Amino acid sequence: GSEDLTPIATRETRLVDLRGGLGISKGRIAISDGTSTSIVELSSAETLGDVVDLIMANPPAGRTLNARVTSQGLFIDIDDAPSTNLTIREVSSGTTAADLGILTTFTAGNGPIIGTDLDPRVVVTTSLTSILGVRASAYLNSAGPNNGILLEGKQPGAANNGIAVQYVD
Repeated sequence: GSEDLTPIATRETRLVDLRGGLGISKGRIAISDGTSTSIVELSSAETLGDVVDLIMANPPAGRTLNARVTSQGLFIDIDDAPSTNLTIREVSSGTTAADLGILTTFTAGNGPIIGTDLDPRVVVTTSLTSILGVRASAYLNSAGPNNGILLEGKQPGAANNGIAVQYVD
């Protein structure tokens, strides 16, 4: 057939299966808030979830990073302190940030950085629900690390778009 069966990205997506099976160069990336820079070593990462965990564990000094895997790739945000200029760069001559779709050649201000499509390939363990379209989702971020709520539709497609959710204290 001629249908593109590119599955959605998940925390469990293996790095070797990204970019249509080309994988990524597992090196170091530099994350800066415009004042302080942290170097994140990703050589031990095996999945996108590992990458997200390592990024959140290594923010620039005194800052908090929130990162998650979206259906297409990575989403990285920094706390809302004033005068922030979030960037993600390569270290030396590496290509890890570019391979992960999060290389920023501009300042994102307070963020977020929304990564490009990582194009995971279909593998034997790929769930059918992962190749039949993206499920509607919304992320509600709350102060502090790991305090967000992800809402996701049960079925793929546009049927769940536009649903309003109201939270009452």
